[in-house]
Amino acid sequence: MQKALPILYSNYGRYISRFRSIPFYIDCLKPVERRLLLTLYQNAKNGFVTSAKIVGTCIANYHPHGDISTYGALVSLVHNNLAIGQGNWGSPGLNDAPPAAYRYTEIKFKPELEFIMDLLDYVPWEELELEKEPLYLPSPIPVGLIGSDLITGLAFHTTSIPRYKKEDLILRLKWLLENNEKKEKEFGPIIIPNSSNCLVEEESNKSFYNILKNGNGNIIYIPKGELLEKEKEIKILGRAPNSSFNKLINHIDSGKINATILDFSKSDIDILIKPKKKSSIDLQEFAENLWKKYLNKKIKISIHVCDHAGNVFLVGIDELLLNAYQGWSYALTQKLIAEFHKLNERKIENIILSKLRSLIETNKIRKIEDIIQNFKSKKLDLVEIERYDEENKCFVKQNTQISKELIQKIYKNKSISQLIEIENVLDIDEEIKSVKNNICHIEEFCYKKLLSLFK
Repeated sequence: MQKALPILYSNYGRYISRFRSIPFYIDCLKPVERRLLLTLYQNAKNGFVTSAKIVGTCIANYHPHGDISTYGALVSLVHNNLAIGQGNWGSPGLNDAPPAAYRYTEIKFKPELEFIMDLLDYVPWEELELEKEPLYLPSPIPVGLIGSDLITGLAFHTTSIPRYKKEDLILRLKWLLENNEKKEKEFGPIIIPNSSNCLVEEESNKSFYNILKNGNGNIIYIPKGELLEKEKEIKILGRAPNSSFNKLINHIDSGKINATILDFSKSDIDILIKPKKKSSIDLQEFAENLWKKYLNKKIKISIHVCDHAGNVFLVGIDELLLNAYQGWSYALTQKLIAEFHKLNERKIENIILSKLRSLIETNKIRKIEDIIQNFKSKKLDLVEIERYDEENKCFVKQNTQISKELIQKIYKNKSISQLIEIENVLDIDEEIKSVKNNICHIEEFCYKKLLSLFK
């Protein structure tokens, strides 16, 4: 038992890291988030559906865990603008208003993420827990890093990852791609973690840079606020991630803070503090003490992510950006290769059409048996085309035998008049040439595609 327990505990820890708590090193999504986005794409692409349907379908197909935690992840996707919600999805305040039950809310896939799903067929899929699912969502920037506040998770490791504005992530990625030789010596554009209602500051110089390069550092969240000098009142307009107003409420209720507190929050935090002794109070000093003791929060950033085997490691935001871009480039390359091979299949069909037309026009042959015999006797059933050798990263020419079944299929699908009237059946070489050129210059093609996606 003493030997078995450490092994079992270690396996359990890797499972929790991989399938529950720690984001993946390519798209920075936890499995439940990726599975929910996939379920949304499959079931809510064309309109709103009830959240209950998305939660139930996700659990049934991909995610063998509880409905409460799954719905909580769905709420987070809506709040981070990665899905479109309709109904009561909860609102922050002195005491947060929870979202309505999932049978009352509706949700829809976000059309702006369509470009990610277009490449889903070109990333690896595996049966991780239930049905087959993609190992990651192919996007040039990690989907999980988009939004505000923090990604948190606890397994054998604690992860605390800041989210960023999409535009800032693109800015940083472009600099990394354009300055490969300089990125170890120069800072480049320092992007700041995003928060919807807080200012974010470094605890010490270079914290933001260390988060980008090394994956750790301390940052301070300062909730937004406003001093109403005339009324001698203070507005609190934000709250630090993973914090509450409980301590502030308790100290006001117990009389430690000589003030009253009112909550006017609706979709955003809007809390009013009214000191009781307005005439004698220094409002600026009162506010500074309020923020220092109850509102500001220092957070230690530790960007732990896991790989396919469940191994957890520390990375910087820069590495996450490059991992995502590499995964997206791989999927884009696979799509081009598939398109190249598909075009060559069309070219073979067009060659057959051209030869069929020649036989029909010149030799007045009509019977399929005679046509097939002519193909063989005149050696028309051999076609030279190119294939892409992925192992050696090159194009190779090869002779392809045209099968009798393919000739029969094309002949059957076209009438005699159509075969005679078809024009320009060989005008596909330019398309093949274009796709081949993109594959040969894949780095340049991917970068141009990145720029076109985020103009």
